[in-house]
Amino acid sequence: MLDGIPKKEYPKLFYRYVKEFFEVLSGKTSLKLYLAYNYPSFYKAEFREGEVLKWEGASLPSKFIFEGKKYKYFYHSYNTTWKNERAVEIPIVYNLYLEYLSKKLKILEIGNVFSHYFNVKHVIVDKYEKAPNVINEDVVDFSLNDKFDFIFSISTLEHVGWDEKPREPGKIFRAVSNLKDLLAENGLLVITLPVGYNPVVDELLKNENKNPVIFDKIFYMKKVSICEWEQCGADSCLNLKYDFKTPSARAVAICLYKNNKI
Repeated sequence: MLDGIPKKEYPKLFYRYVKEFFEVLSGKTSLKLYLAYNYPSFYKAEFREGEVLKWEGASLPSKFIFEGKKYKYFYHSYNTTWKNERAVEIPIVYNLYLEYLSKKLKILEIGNVFSHYFNVKHVIVDKYEKAPNVINEDVVDFSLNDKFDFIFSISTLEHVGWDEKPREPGKIFRAVSNLKDLLAENGLLVITLPVGYNPVVDELLKNENKNPVIFDKIFYMKKVSICEWEQCGADSCLNLKYDFKTPSARAVAICLYKNNKI
């Protein structure tokens, strides 16, 4: 075992490191960035409030643009967020989260993500993760008498039904339907989904791109370099494959639905 990685995974890791090193040799990636990305302890990464402040001798990109607004990349040691879609999906959703939090509105999170990075007090539902203040219930069955003004889920629903036994490929549709039912009037539902992980999700996104019936809007962020992301159109993202070796999505969908059709 190497840092908890099974030996059978060594060839995949070796292939990835060699590929990235050839990117260094070709000039696509700097050597310092390569080392900081793969070996943060080598560069003594300093973390504070979920943000990498400094890497001695190297620095990762600090900001990205989404819908014309600048956001700081979210770098954190937990889940090595600089290597995956967490770097962009967390700041985008967190920005919306703060708006509803400041108004003291009711918030529901599906999948226990934020509590690993922030001090939170909203309702969290996660079927499998055992943690304080987390309700272990299936998202398709969860219900309360209360309605929520803001419901969000960060790269979680692609696992619903797909990574469960027995596999239920269409379960995600039931999950989204139930979340819509939990929305208060004018409530907002935000779901991020990695492209290429689950073929059912990919087909959903392709259908929504042609004829939106589930979500009001879908935005896409695409990984364009070792740790840089850019907003892009659906056509340049929907056929990208998921990088199971890192693991990381090469594109992530940010799906929005507003309950103003009552």
